[in-house]
Amino acid sequence: MTPAVPSCYVGIRVPRIEDPRLLTGAGLFVDDVTRPGMFHACFVRSPIPRGRILSIDTSAAEALDGVHAVFVASDLNPRVREQKYALDGPFMPSLNWPPLADDEVRFVGDPVALVIARDRYIAEDAAELVVVDYDPLSPVVDYVTADTNEELVHAQFPGNHAGGMAIPPSDELLRIFDEAPHVVSRTVHQQAYIAVPMETRGLVAEWAKSTGEMTIWASTQSPHEVRGFCAKLLGIDEHRVRVLMRDTGGGFGQKVVPQREDICVMLAATMLPFAVKWIEDRQEHMMSAGMAREEHGEARMAFDADGRILAATLDHVQNVGAYPVPSPVTAASAVGMLFPGPYRIPAATFSLKLHYTNTVGRVAYRGPWQYESMAREVLLDSAARRIGLDPVELRRRNMYSSDEFPVAAPTGMPFSDVTPRETFEQALSMLGYDAFRREQEKARAEGRFMTVWGRGASCVGRRGSSSRRGASGRRRTRSPPSGPDGQGRCPSSRSGVRRTHRWQSTNSKALSAMWSRPTSPHWTPPPPRTGWTRVACAVSAPRTTTEPRHAVSRREPRRSARSTQECVPRSGLPSSPPSQHDWRDRRAERPDRRRDRARSWRARNFAACPWPDRSAAPPVDIPVRHGCTISPSTRQTTTPYPAARSMSPLQHGYLHR
Repeated sequence: MTPAVPSCYVGIRVPRIEDPRLLTGAGLFVDDVTRPGMFHACFVRSPIPRGRILSIDTSAAEALDGVHAVFVASDLNPRVREQKYALDGPFMPSLNWPPLADDEVRFVGDPVALVIARDRYIAEDAAELVVVDYDPLSPVVDYVTADTNEELVHAQFPGNHAGGMAIPPSDELLRIFDEAPHVVSRTVHQQAYIAVPMETRGLVAEWAKSTGEMTIWASTQSPHEVRGFCAKLLGIDEHRVRVLMRDTGGGFGQKVVPQREDICVMLAATMLPFAVKWIEDRQEHMMSAGMAREEHGEARMAFDADGRILAATLDHVQNVGAYPVPSPVTAASAVGMLFPGPYRIPAATFSLKLHYTNTVGRVAYRGPWQYESMAREVLLDSAARRIGLDPVELRRRNMYSSDEFPVAAPTGMPFSDVTPRETFEQALSMLGYDAFRREQEKARAEGRFMTVWGRGASCVGRRGSSSRRGASGRRRTRSPPSGPDGQGRCPSSRSGVRRTHRWQSTNSKALSAMWSRPTSPHWTPPPPRTGWTRVACAVSAPRTTTEPRHAVSRREPRRSARSTQECVPRSGLPSSPPSQHDWRDRRAERPDRRRDRARSWRARNFAACPWPDRSAAPPVDIPVRHGCTISPSTRQTTTPYPAARSMSPLQHGYLHR
């Protein structure tokens, strides 16, 4: 008997139960975990993309007061029993990447040594004392030509070939393309992405030697994967590994499986009599946490005279970096298999090539096979222009309806229990597509440019003006600030056409009201006050940079009337702005001064910035605390690069109302 599905969750809003705890700073992230006698870890990383390691001198780092140990590849790598990810399935071969670089470094940020010290500040200082002698080698940086490059990222993989898959085209498929009235081909490139969650990677590992048990506090998306992987890594039974996952400040796929740094911490914990914590800073994250979606492919479709699809092919090439995790074939193979999508395609084939390069390894990111959707839909838009059909009509003629399932795509992927055509028609109805087309014709007759963009957004523009739909549903037109040439150019448009989005969603009215708060009847600005600056979360805060080495961009965003609001300090607090010092800014100071200033840094930073005046504060504003300097006299917020590092929302001071 099929169990009944609870109806209380279908079609209604389900209140979030975790918000009060998180928004009042009561969350528990991995960096909030403290164990008795716990030490901290910091990695020594490669500054070059490829080079041979000639020697590593750790004597100066080991002599620093507070340093317990400095591990290199010869200390940790032999302790690996097996590296196997459950996501790869039982038949995918193990990758067995070295936890620490042994013979060569293969990308900028490749971990070379691991420092264990009493606190993170000492570990950072010791890491800078480790001397590594490199013999630079020619790197492989272009994945497109990696298969013809004489240099090899890994000597055991000729042609830098990381994997592949293909369905050879049949004679019938070739004949269809030769005889089809319309054949459309597009080469679609996609740039690399990185996840950049608010909370970076982190791990606390504690080994109990007496019982042979491992306890791990992890910032992860899959605690069971961490548990199984750690058991295989150490060669112990799975029930001897306990993984605790509390709050996680984002992951987006990047934290699905343990990476090489996590492996190093697990191995090091078995050699230490205390718990060890590693928290990745933002600089490390940008260098070594992984990338995704650097790929391209040639997509082709054949159509008959009425615009119905006859056949499709996709030749897909992807960069997997130096150390991809998990196996790149696991997710990349789905690109070609899913390429037909919700359309009736009688014949299809695909090929897949994965190339190693001297760049950071490929990781999962928000549906790692997303490329198939982008390539297919871009190709269909091109086909609609070529054939002379409305892009909606072209899709209608080829899209499956719910009564046609289950079906199997010609690439081998089965589909069932979906409603693509019905969902498509519902989206068009919500968008008001037919009315939009009529409005578009009228706008173009007036010299205004309007078009439909993907995911339910349209843009409108005209040189010197722009328009968008507000909360009331009526379109407003306004003139943008003039550019250097007086033509009102939009910074993101080389053609000078000002573009603004019209979001069509169930929350469109709420979003429009939020973005137009100064004119909203539900919000009135607070009276002028003197005190700490507040930064609205809905807009970019004004920034400048105080140190060139931390600067991300010297371009200062345009200030807006609602970009800053004020909050009043609580009584008893100093009237001067709080002193902010990041641990990276303290490395050059004298050790005694550095340690004195490092004590109770969390309490000092959190106590210095007060809670806002709730009676006057707009509901979407948040106080910015850790990592920024707030000036009440100039109303200017100065944010150096280390402010972007993310240990936890609590440490960042994101204490929402």
